[in-house]
Amino acid sequence: MSGNIATNIFMLFLSLRPEIIESSTSCQCVGYAPLICNVGDAQLSASSEYDAEYGARYSRWSEVGWSAGNDHSSWISVDLTENKRIGGVVTLASQYDEYVKSYIIQYRLEGSAAWVDYTDASETTVTFMGNENRRDPVLNKFQEQIYARYIRLLPLTYSVWPSLRWELLECTKNILPHSTQDINPATALCGSNSSSCVPIINNRIRLQWKGLKTLMNSANFVLLGKSLICSHYFISMGIEWTSIGCEVHYDLCRIQGAKEKGNCQVSEGESSGPAIQPATLDHWR
Repeated sequence: MSGNIATNIFMLFLSLRPEIIESSTSCQCVGYAPLICNVGDAQLSASSEYDAEYGARYSRWSEVGWSAGNDHSSWISVDLTENKRIGGVVTLASQYDEYVKSYIIQYRLEGSAAWVDYTDASETTVTFMGNENRRDPVLNKFQEQIYARYIRLLPLTYSVWPSLRWELLECTKNILPHSTQDINPATALCGSNSSSCVPIINNRIRLQWKGLKTLMNSANFVLLGKSLICSHYFISMGIEWTSIGCEVHYDLCRIQGAKEKGNCQVSEGESSGPAIQPATLDHWR
């Protein structure tokens, strides 16, 4: 925070990890853009092709569909030319009424030689349910977005033959999780009923402040709460200075105690990021 008057947006996180400077926060994808319809033929490849008329380049939505050259260990892949955030995949039967009923997804980062299975929170490879008929496309959204340059789809079960048309959906807009409570400094005062306070116990949350203005190169805040321990061992707060998708980078603030119990003084010096920009206030406890 620095420079001339600016209106900023602040967010708040809490956790038991005060040393965090970079955070990958689970967030919701709310904007999508198709990718495969715009790639070149050379960017599509496959393990095998039934013949030249059913090659990987025909796997686009507007084409007849890709068909594998054999019925086992087949896959189709796309090179997106750079790492992108993928929010989901859509599959459709080929125009010859052959379709994939289940599949797994693998991905590879730019510069990496290792393919990685898409897994759930328990690190179990996810089996996606594909098409049940020749007419209806099926969308599978990714619970956690994929960030990669190369995406590979591997059919497991199919009707007649491993064949499909497909589309990948790039995540173009994210919503990071945040509290819906009003913490505008002008109205969010903790009274006796604590209706405007936010309960935080060993948890991480994101809170939004709108309309905060500053004329200075630094900002000072006060944390009020029950059983607050004003130490970096228990609390960390930072102001976001850049983000890409769900990856957020912060400048950590200084935490110090005050005479009053449950009152922590927080100060933020000059940010290493660009001056005067929408920002997030992040706080771990």
